[in-house]
Amino acid sequence: MKRTAVNHTLMTRSQLVGGLVACLFGGGATLAVRQPAEQTPAPPQARATVTVPPRVNKLIPTLQEGKAIFGNFVLAGAVGPAKQASASGWDFVIFEMKYSGPELELSLQFLLDRRQILAEGSLAPPIVPMARIPANGEEMNAWTIKHSLDQGVYGIVFPHISTVEAARHAIAYSRYAQAAGAPDMEPAGHRGVAPTNAQRWWGIPDFKEYHRRADLWPLDPDGELMAWIVIEDEEGIKNLPEILRQVKVSAVIGSEVDLSTNMGLPGGRLAPEVEANLQKILEIGKQFRVPVGALATRDNVERRVREGYQIMITGDPVAIDLGRKAAARAAGAR
Repeated sequence: MKRTAVNHTLMTRSQLVGGLVACLFGGGATLAVRQPAEQTPAPPQARATVTVPPRVNKLIPTLQEGKAIFGNFVLAGAVGPAKQASASGWDFVIFEMKYSGPELELSLQFLLDRRQILAEGSLAPPIVPMARIPANGEEMNAWTIKHSLDQGVYGIVFPHISTVEAARHAIAYSRYAQAAGAPDMEPAGHRGVAPTNAQRWWGIPDFKEYHRRADLWPLDPDGELMAWIVIEDEEGIKNLPEILRQVKVSAVIGSEVDLSTNMGLPGGRLAPEVEANLQKILEIGKQFRVPVGALATRDNVERRVREGYQIMITGDPVAIDLGRKAAARAAGAR
């Protein structure tokens, strides 16, 4: 269909009012409008400077220093929880797609707070967004990984990783193909290239700059993305040493809820046998110098910090306050 160009002319408010009066009362009607006095334009105000820091993912240097981070799950696509997370003071938020819809765009939009960006003076988000994809490791899924990263999250939480093959697949589909001769070619990246939304959310319009940053840490020491694998069964615990030996993941999370069910103890996440397996995951993580996380409560968060957990999954402000104080004490004792 051929489009006809329309020439639009902007009118002043007085012209617009005069025209309306003429239409209502006939062509002879007139309206006296007092013209505003000529004003001297105000001097331009200094603009706030927003910088692109060496790191746009603040979780990475914190974990590198051996410190603890705190955050929680919220349902993807839910506006209220995203707004609450924005004002929560957490270090990270995990948008839950496993038990919710895939509407990450909505969640990321309402996580944004322009006043926070202005106050921080940095493109690094104060609360780092992650996404837990719905597909389990054994499904070897690809599209949910790409979809999530292309919306702008800074990492993926991979549920039910129990084998080396599942972990390797998670890493490969979270990264782009590397430049020829790059020292970190393997595993070869398979992420499709369409990051326009992610670049916009990150505030990095230059594709080469985004591509340089959008690789996985610590596989790429300068990468800004993270892959957290969740161990949820005894097979995963058995295979975890080999997984960490062969695949560079960013962190390991022990899921006591699914783990207890897998162990034949439904509803028994606090059972001693379950805690023993969580401690196995922690010790394996320490052996390979990989940060480990778990659910935390106000009853156990101080102990979790002392034990060496670095990722505390909780939305309880009391637990977070207790945990941060315990982490500060631990840092001071080093």
